[in-house]
Amino acid sequence: MSLRDSFKKAVHAVTGGGAKVTFVWEPEIMRAGEPVAITVTVASRGETIKSDGLFLDFYGARYVMAPDEKTETPMLAPDAGDIPGEMMPEEDAEGAQPVLEEIYREVFRLSDAFVLADGEVKIIRGTIQLPEELCSSAEVAEEGYRYFARARMEAFGNDPDSGYVEVAVAGQPPPASEA
Repeated sequence: MSLRDSFKKAVHAVTGGGAKVTFVWEPEIMRAGEPVAITVTVASRGETIKSDGLFLDFYGARYVMAPDEKTETPMLAPDAGDIPGEMMPEEDAEGAQPVLEEIYREVFRLSDAFVLADGEVKIIRGTIQLPEELCSSAEVAEEGYRYFARARMEAFGNDPDSGYVEVAVAGQPPPASEA
């Protein structure tokens, strides 16, 4: 292995760039309490990767408007900076800032350990089921609930992942105290 190859391998371990990870789900609007089919594609970017498994990280939050920057909030995002800024609502007329209050988090295992060979592409299919108690997301019910998911290949260093994407969930109406 040349010095250049060793450096490239080290950079991929730090950045998670050793593989490209993408995923799709069916049905397009996930229904709380019903099975959701997940298909993940992982592609090596030129080196063999030993993976401890493939996971789907699922995160649910309710948007809360904090009156000022001194307000302590339970949580801002699943991994600071992972939620794209355009998915956050703007501050309101009184200057209150939107923050995310975590309501649900789960890690679903989609596969056991595997080796992704140099240049190999693997397609892994699995099924998840969200709890029946989840409230419908903003796209479905025009409320302040939002859900995000990412596919992640656990490996040495920084795990290659798809990045968080927003997903729509059809579930329960929000509690009466929030309506």
